[in-house]
Amino acid sequence: STGPDKWQLTADGNNLLFTTFSNYVTNDGLGVSKQVYPSQLSPYGSGGQFPARAGAFETGHLGYGIGNYGDTTYRLSFTIAHKDANLILNFNSMQTEALSDEGWGLDNVSITIISQDGNNPENRHLVNISTRSFVGTGNQNQIAGFIINSNTKIAVRALGQGLVAQGVPTALNARLQVYTYPSRNLVAENDDWQSGASVNQLKSLGLDPSHPTDAALILDLPAGAYTVEVSPVAQSGVGLIEILELLQ
Repeated sequence: STGPDKWQLTADGNNLLFTTFSNYVTNDGLGVSKQVYPSQLSPYGSGGQFPARAGAFETGHLGYGIGNYGDTTYRLSFTIAHKDANLILNFNSMQTEALSDEGWGLDNVSITIISQDGNNPENRHLVNISTRSFVGTGNQNQIAGFIINSNTKIAVRALGQGLVAQGVPTALNARLQVYTYPSRNLVAENDDWQSGASVNQLKSLGLDPSHPTDAALILDLPAGAYTVEVSPVAQSGVGLIEILELLQ
């Protein structure tokens, strides 16, 4: 119940959740391996011995595992005070065992800005979001979503091998695709930013990726909901999605 597979979420370095999860249950429905969630590990909580899968939203719907093992989905929601221009969320899995033994995934991360002055649009303006994770094929594609309320120019970048210079070892050759949501109509795609139509704009704005195999687009989009998907052209690895509004 205290490890070894600890999981933590921080916002700007401040802890939101530090806990453990267990996914093993016996035939009688009782978990042999307990978990700390919905409590937290010290120093943020008192720990605990909760049944495996406690507080789960869904279990066994992703098709992983056999017998007493399987998959469990949790829905987590947090409200924080924040005034800075940037917000850094860090999802960190510590001391986990091999993927063949167990692992975790992340999907549908959304941020809602709550203003004390809800009638002033300027207090609800988010101009840059990014997320970094492992990028593989199929259901290991990296996905980010966003909604815009009016015609907006954005830059979207998918960084793979360009992260190496920042100390992140990865062999990812990133393919970038932008879709409407939920209709999933392809809006644009790019593999290797220098081969796209946005090269000159990217350079003039200083948004050209540092590695030729990274991907990037500049798009004029109408109001609506969109998803950005990153997949490997060949090698899988760690990737970063960036979505930036280009203020006019």
